Amino acid sequence: MGDQVDIRKIDVSIDSEQTRRYAAKYDIQFVPTLVIEKDGAFIRKLVGVQSLETLESILKPLVDSQ
Repeated sequence: MGDQVDIRKIDVSIDSEQTRRYAAKYDIQFVPTLVIEKDGAFIRKLVGVQSLETLESILKPLVDSQ
């Protein structure tokens, strides 16, 4: 999927206003949590480690529909 997917990491070990905003916005209570958005719209939240197959099955249709 290469450059069709933008991945951002929020370091929850750093206590900052931005981290608290993200945690509240997405109701993040556990690490790792993966939030998937498309064009700024929330698509899905996954909690815990995910397999490559799971991630591909969710992301591929989103990338292909562009």
